[in-house]
This record gives sequence, C-alpha cells and structure tokens, in this order.
Amino acid sequence: MYPFQIVDAHRFLSGDILSKLEKAEKAFEADASFEEEVQALRKILPLNVAIADIDITVGATWIPTKYYQQFVLDVFDVDASFYYSTVSGNWEIDTRRCNSDANTVTYGYSYVVERKNGQQVTKNLPAVGTKIEDGLFTMAMHFKVPQIADRIARREAALKQQQLQRIWVDWCKEGERGLELEKIYNHKFNRLVLPNWDDSAPAGFRDVLVRSGMSQKWVQQLRPYQLDSIWRMSVNGNGLLGLEVGLGKSISAIATAMLRKLHKTSTKAMFVVQKSTLSDFHDTFTEAYPHASVLCAAPEDCAGVNRQKFLAKAAFWNYDAIIITHETFKAIPTRVETEKLFVEEKLAIIESDLQALYSKGETSEKVGKKRGNRIVKRLEEMRDKITAHLEELTTCHDVGIHFEDLGVSLLIVDECQRFKNNFFSTKIQAKGINLSPSGRSQDFDLKLAWMRKTYHNNFLMMVTGTPEPTNSLVGVYIFQCYLQPEELEQRGLAHFDAWAATFGRIVSKLEPSVSGDLIVSQRFAEFVNVPELLQMYLKVCHIKRFDDVAGQAGFTRPKHRVKAVMSPLSEFQKYEMDMIAKRRTWIINDEPLTFPSRDSAGFLLDEEGNRLLHPDTHQPIFTEKEAAALGLKWGKKFDNHLLLGTDARKLMIAPQLIDPEQAINRLDKINQAVRRIYRWWKLTKVQRSTQLVFLDMGTPGGSAKFGIYEWMRQQLINKGIPKEEIAFIQDHSKGKAKKELSRKVNTGEVRVVFGSTEPMGIGVNMQRKIKIAHFLDIPRRPDEYEQRLGRPVRSGNENEEVIIYQYLTQGKNGNFGADAAQMHLLQTKLKSREQVLRGDPSVRRIVEEDDQLLLFMMLSAHASGDIRFMRYMELKTELEMEESRANLLLREINQLNIGSSDISLPVIKANIKYVANQLELGKNDVEVAKSHINNPYFVCKVGDTTYNEQENEKAIKLADAHIHQIIKANLEKTTLDLEASDKDFLSSLPICIGEYGGMQIISRFHVSKKGESVELWLKGEGNYDFAYRLTEQRLIRNMRECHAKIAGSDRHLQNRLQILSRQLEESTQQLASKRCDRDLVNGKILELKKEKAYLEQELSINAQDLE
Repeated sequence: MYPFQIVDAHRFLSGDILSKLEKAEKAFEADASFEEEVQALRKILPLNVAIADIDITVGATWIPTKYYQQFVLDVFDVDASFYYSTVSGNWEIDTRRCNSDANTVTYGYSYVVERKNGQQVTKNLPAVGTKIEDGLFTMAMHFKVPQIADRIARREAALKQQQLQRIWVDWCKEGERGLELEKIYNHKFNRLVLPNWDDSAPAGFRDVLVRSGMSQKWVQQLRPYQLDSIWRMSVNGNGLLGLEVGLGKSISAIATAMLRKLHKTSTKAMFVVQKSTLSDFHDTFTEAYPHASVLCAAPEDCAGVNRQKFLAKAAFWNYDAIIITHETFKAIPTRVETEKLFVEEKLAIIESDLQALYSKGETSEKVGKKRGNRIVKRLEEMRDKITAHLEELTTCHDVGIHFEDLGVSLLIVDECQRFKNNFFSTKIQAKGINLSPSGRSQDFDLKLAWMRKTYHNNFLMMVTGTPEPTNSLVGVYIFQCYLQPEELEQRGLAHFDAWAATFGRIVSKLEPSVSGDLIVSQRFAEFVNVPELLQMYLKVCHIKRFDDVAGQAGFTRPKHRVKAVMSPLSEFQKYEMDMIAKRRTWIINDEPLTFPSRDSAGFLLDEEGNRLLHPDTHQPIFTEKEAAALGLKWGKKFDNHLLLGTDARKLMIAPQLIDPEQAINRLDKINQAVRRIYRWWKLTKVQRSTQLVFLDMGTPGGSAKFGIYEWMRQQLINKGIPKEEIAFIQDHSKGKAKKELSRKVNTGEVRVVFGSTEPMGIGVNMQRKIKIAHFLDIPRRPDEYEQRLGRPVRSGNENEEVIIYQYLTQGKNGNFGADAAQMHLLQTKLKSREQVLRGDPSVRRIVEEDDQLLLFMMLSAHASGDIRFMRYMELKTELEMEESRANLLLREINQLNIGSSDISLPVIKANIKYVANQLELGKNDVEVAKSHINNPYFVCKVGDTTYNEQENEKAIKLADAHIHQIIKANLEKTTLDLEASDKDFLSSLPICIGEYGGMQIISRFHVSKKGESVELWLKGEGNYDFAYRLTEQRLIRNMRECHAKIAGSDRHLQNRLQILSRQLEESTQQLASKRCDRDLVNGKILELKKEKAYLEQELSINAQDLE
C-alpha cells in the first residue's frame, strides 16, 4: 500500500478494501510484482448488496441530487434544482418551472377542496414525513405530524406519506437507475472488511505485557480473548471495548494503557470510572502493575482548594495513570478559549438549522390554528442559553490548572454509556429523539474536541459491559461522533439528519390516544441498512459476548435458569390499577390530580420548593397531618404520566409502597421472596452459598412510604438468619466498605445482600458463592438487566448453576398482567439489541420498542387479565387503519372513475373531445392568420376606410384613432340609450367596426351608473378576444398579438391534446392499480377480522363494550 512499508496480512486484508484495491491496481500498472496483492484484495471484496435489499429513504444524502431532480420532473412535472450542503446539513430547493396543465397529480385528500400540487410538494421533498394543516396533507420538513382533531385526515396523511415513499422507492429501483444507485451505495457504504481479531495477538505477546510492567501472576491469568482485546485496542486508534459483564474489561483497559505507554503511542493515561468502582479499579491496577506510578483521586481531593492541588500533582508529576470518577472529570475546568471555540461551533450549527426552519415558515409561536414547532422552540432555547453562556465567557479569565495542562494523551472512560445523551442538532420532529443533552455529556464532548485537535484520532478508549444501543438507536450515532467523526464526515453523515435518512426510519408506532385506543404515531424507532451501519460502527468497536469466548480454555461461568414466581393480584391492587387508568384519563382531559410536593428524601416542600420546617425545632416535616396541625402550607405538584408509571410499578412490587397500612399477604412478592431466601439459606448452610436480592424501589433512606428492605430483613432475622449475615449494598457504598463487603460475601460471612441495580450491578465482584438471585422488580432497560445477570453469572463463581427468581404479579383471573407487559417489552428490547451487537448480516432492519407503550401495556394487560389483550388492541387499530386505507382507495377510485376533478376519466375524455373539436373548427382561422402574419406591413379596414402601412407610414396611428373614434361614438350612444331607459345597466349588440387579417373586428359596449367598458374580439370561425386600451397604438398592438396567437393556436391545442391523452393513460393505469390495491386491502381486512373475532371469543371480550 505504501512505498517500502511492510504490513502483516491481518491488517492488509481488512479495513477499507476498495481504497486499498484502487491503490494496489495503480501500483500493479507500474510494477507487475503487485499482482499477488491485487488478487488477494479482489478475493475478499465485500459481497455486493442488491438494490432490492437497500432501504432508500426520501432525503438520503448519498443519492445524487440529479435523481431528485429527475424524480420530481417525472412524477410532478416540476423542473427543480436540489442542493445539499454538507457544511450546514440543509437542503436548498428551487422550483423553476411547473406545468400547471400536466401537474394534476395531487397528494391532498379527495374531500378537501384545496390541495397541494407537485410544485408545493417538491419544495419539501427531502423530508421523510408528513404534516397535516386543517385537514390537508403536504410533504413537510422533518417528520412533523402535529396533533389535530381530524383523526381520519391524520390516518390518510400517514397513508399518503407511505404512498409517496413507495413511489420513490419503486422509481429509484427500476431499470438502469436502480443499478446505478446500487453501485453508488455499495461504493460509499459497502467497502469495509472487518478484521477477525480472534487469536490476533502476536506470538510472545505475554512477554511484551511483562515488559510493560504487568506482574507474571496477572499475565498468566489473562485469557486469549483478553490478549486479543488488549492487542486490538493498543494498535487500532480510538475505539470502544465492549466486553460483556464479567469478561474482564477493567484489566484489559489497564493493560492497553500501559502497553501504549511502552510503545510510546501515549505518555499519560487518564481513567474515568464510576464512583462506586473507583477503589476496586485502583486496587486492580496496582495489583496488576505493582511498580506503576498511579494517582487516584480520593473524595477529599475533589472539593474546593484540594482540587487544584490534585490537578497540580496530575500536571507536574510523571504519572503512568490518573484515576478519577465521572464527577471529578466533569469538575476539571477547560480554558476559556477552548470552551469559547467549542460553544461558537455549536451555536453556528443551531443558527443554521433555525434559518432553514424559518425559511420554511416554521415558528415556535402558535399562529392561528397552526401550532408552534417544537423543534424551533427547543433550538431557540438552546441558542439563547448558549448565547448567554458565551457572554459569560467573555468576562471570564483563566485561573489555575486546566484540563489542557494535565498532559493526558490517552483518555479511558469506563461505563461510557453514561455519556450517550450528548448534543446534536436536528430538524427532525419525531418521538424517540432526545433533545435534552446532559451536562456530563456536553463537558465530555468539549474535552474530546480539544483532544481530537491535539492528538487526532488516537486518544480515546471507551469501555463498557453494555455497549450501545442500550435503550435508543440515537446512542449509536452519538458514539460514532465520539469515536469516528472523520469517518462520518467522509461518508456525508456528519449531520444527524443525514445519518438518520440513511440508517434510520420514522415508523408508525401504536401509542395511546385520548380515547384510550392505540393510534398511529410517528416515532424514530427503526434501523435500516443495518449491515453497512455495523461495518462502520464495529470498525472501532471490539465487542465480545460470553458465547463468543465460552469455548476458550480456562474460562467457565455457571449456567443459569430463570424461574417465574407468580403472586396473585389483590383487591387493593385491582382498585389502584383502575384508579391509575382513571388518573390517566383525567390528565389527558387536563384535569390532573394534585399531590404534596416532596423532595427525594420524602420531606414536604413549601410553595417555593424549599423544605417545610417546624417553626420551633426547625426540623423538616414528613407528614401532611403534622403540617396541617401547625397551620403550614405545602406546595403542590400535578399528576403526570411519569407518576402513573411509577405508581403502577410500585403496585406490582408491593401495595404497601402506595399504602403502608395494607396487610402483607402470604403470596405477595416480598413474602414469597422471604420464604425462598430462608429456604436456600438453610439448604446451602454447609457450602455457605450467598444470595443477591435486586429491588430498585423501597430502598433504605429513600422517599418510599414503606421500607421493603428493612421489612424483609426483619422477617429473615425472625426466621433465624443472623443479622450480620444480611447486608444492604447502600450501607457499603464507600470504597473500603464496599471492598470489605465483597470480601465477606465471597467468603460466605455475609450470605444475603440487598441492593438496587446501579450500586450492586456495576463493578461489583462478589460472585464466588452466589447461588440464587432474586429480581423483585423488572428493569426498564436491557443494559440494567444484563448488569443484574452479570453479578451471579460470572467467571469465578464456584457454583455450576445459578437460579434466577423473577417475581411477577399476575393479572386478573390468574392470567398475565401488568408485570407480563413489562417483561414482554424488556425481552423485545433485549432481542433487538442482541441482533445489533451480533452483527448478523442477514438482519437488514431492526425495529426498536419504546418506553412510551409501557404504561398502556400494563393497563391493558390489567384490564383484560391477559397479555393477549395487547394484540387485540393492535388488531383493532390495524383494522381501523386498513379500513381507512380501503375507504381512501374507494374515494380515489370514484374520483378517477366518476368524479368531476381534472384527473377523473369522464372530465379528461370530455376535455379531449372539446380540444379535438376546437382544433378542427379552428383550422381555417389558423390558415388565414398564418397567411397574413408574415406580411411586414399593417393593413386594416375600419368602417369603409382601408389603412395600408405600405402606402402610408402613419397608417397604424390613423387606424388606431379611427377605431377609438367609433368606440367613443358607440359608448356615447349606449350611454344616451341608458339614460332614456329605466335600467341601471345596458349592453349594446355586437357590431362590426372593421376587418383585420381576414377576420372581422367586433365590439360590444357596456354602460352602467358606475362606469363603462368595452369588449373587442377578432371573429373568424371562432372568436378571439383581445384587451381594449385607450393609450395610443396599444389597441392595434393587442390586436396584432391576438392574431399571432391564432396562428399558433393549433400547436398549443395539439400540445394540450397530447397532455390530456397522457393523463388519460395515467388515470386509466391508476384506476386499475387502485382497484388491485383495494382488493388486496379488503383481503387483509378479512384476515384481521377473523383474528379479531377469534381473540374476542378467546378473551370473552364484548366488542361493543370497547367502542
């Protein structure tokens, strides 16, 4: 590839193969000895992706603009120019010409009088969505679908959007055009071959690690996949190390940093870790590298004056590594100039997007019936905030030590998924896109921007046990921006909207409506062209799952079985779930309940948000009763969907979290868990096996009304388990205390540990004796579930099998209920995430489920007592959608077949007949006009006088004056006739006032009390009017122009006849196509009705009760 440079085959035969092949072929032209390299590269070229498998979205920036121009010309008969700015990420569209006669294909509703034509649609074509205004459908920028009352119009807008997308896809994929786009797509996105890093570590690599300072003990403990991980991350520039929980990512990251220092590709590394894992991470580092110089930030180092002392040590001492927490990293300041440049770049992007939206008429304010644009409002808020921050920066001065002074050349960020909520600018208005960046992520991006300019693309290593996507597709784009911004830039995907148009799709999602039904809503929730996206993403990501390494020698972890423990639904739970459904209705109807405002500890807050204090003791007040007795007023907060979801989850865990006075039944979750914990404690007394209990609500010290942890501990103590053998992870959150707890659990001194997901899920190594894990609630995100599972199911556990108890509350009648709905959503997310991380090339499209449906699914499952009720609701909505589609097709068929619009067959046929008759009748007039039009001299007869320009050069002026004289005389006569009558208005009979070009000049006069007017026309076999002007010679000029039009009218009529004939053919084809589509839709409606009827019978649903 490069002159006089030798590279190993592993690196040569991977990466951007197309670029390497182009270079190799050029080298081969000059030197035949490169033939072997050329042949080797050709053998591994990526398989071509056929155009049929490529998802092509309107607005995709990889498609050349000439295709957009040709598309609107073919479909709308609009001549337009398209330009996409890779700098601003905006489209510029200029519609130069629109044939109003031919442009009869409209995308409006058949029952709406005003519709948008092709020219109006074209101006917003790059948007991949719809917008409805007053019942109208138009293409609109960036997926916008405002809420309107007209549900039928909304449904039909979605159908029209799908129709236009299908037309676009079919047009792009046909014939030679499809082959050309296939070639362009493959050349742009299908050019990478990912290297196989298995067994890639070179021979003697363990010795190299010893030379880097690792102890022999740790070197021998490293497994082959860890060696591969260390090797890859040390030679591959910026990257993400995604080893599944329990596979040893911490030591792999540490070894990578020390190896890079040995190879002098970095000088000083900074590790940014979770606060809960700081101590363990430091201990691991110093054990593996006993002679390394490591600076670890203790909690006291990060406060006040101590922070600058710590930074001084970090900057001026030659440490091998600095270990700090996420919080400390954010607290390290950057220079004012660095931040100012960074903020100005973000502000420029926001301003560019705002100008693009303003140019489309979008505003954040409500105008008439048109609602303000949410994106515009959010961008304006961000702009104002950034502008204010910039003004603050102008008055700031650099004091002390900054991040840029530390000399850090390698940044290693553990649990990097916590930095996924970063800023990005977008004009897309759709659910599923988080437009609220976190301060932590923005600070991270700021520091990366400086490091990128300083160290290019060899400074960042992101580490996680749960790589993206965790809960959102957008996280993949954010991580790509962190790790491979140049790659995105080269492919034209630096802007999120361009990335989304290539690898994402707005899909119609079922979401709760005001009426309680599921309606179709627009949501960014689908990956498309997945293999090509993963080519890019996995180029910088080293992801290993347990299944990938299970066969390696010396590596084992226990199997696990999941057992469901079912608890019946109590009458109180039924009542409260019904109340949650009612509260949801009240919120939708703007009648929410109010509750006392409380802080995170559960204490009452006053109306200004401060703690309510006792007037005498100045202690915070917890109960409303006490505050009322003292005559104190507390603040109020309104009920909302977040509270509903929280209350629903509390109910499913323990009713006492809602009402502490509720009795605890024998079969409640917490009681069943107590019995199982005690039984397994007793059964494994000899082995001293341990148990973990995961629960995110009712934790000690929280705001819960009922302390589940304390209650369960007391019950276990009552049964005979010593108190010292039970621990709460929250009581051991500090470094040394947490480490001591891990030691006691690993030795069996503590045998039952309670904890929530975060403190007991990340960086906890107490797996040695874990036999049982109890999940009393259901995690909301896939990564949280994996973190829980990764505690017991981990290498180093002496048990061959682990049992996971998942506690679930049943629905009505002992069937599946709200918990089952939560599990269903979690399993769907886990499956989608697994498909992405596996990089399965056969999976080209993945739909992501969202949290918005969770509450509705829980309520639906509760209402029916059967999770199949969710499918019933989906069927009901799908049936409505298909029936709307069938009705729309029927209206369009009728419009084409018997309608009165310009595109209906009867109207087109009548127009063809009329134009053909006009063409036949006007033949003689055309011939007469043509015979006179070439005469260079004016000849006209007015009255009995003939004016010939050849004989008299003043003929035109004289003729004009004579005609005016006749018109004036006739107007006066008509005025006198009007005065003699009792009428308010009088028109004369047509009179001939002369001849021109073989045709009579006819005039007619109209007089009223308000004024007078004149009609003039040339009469042959037809009548041809022209305008009357009192100005000198203008009348003659108009008459001559009319004559010229008559001479060319046959060409105009012939063109019109051709257009009408083409419209007749198109409308006939559309009619046949729509009839075929309606037959297919009717067939689908029958299938849906059969399935709906079957479920109604199975679930004993009375359909009328649900209307």
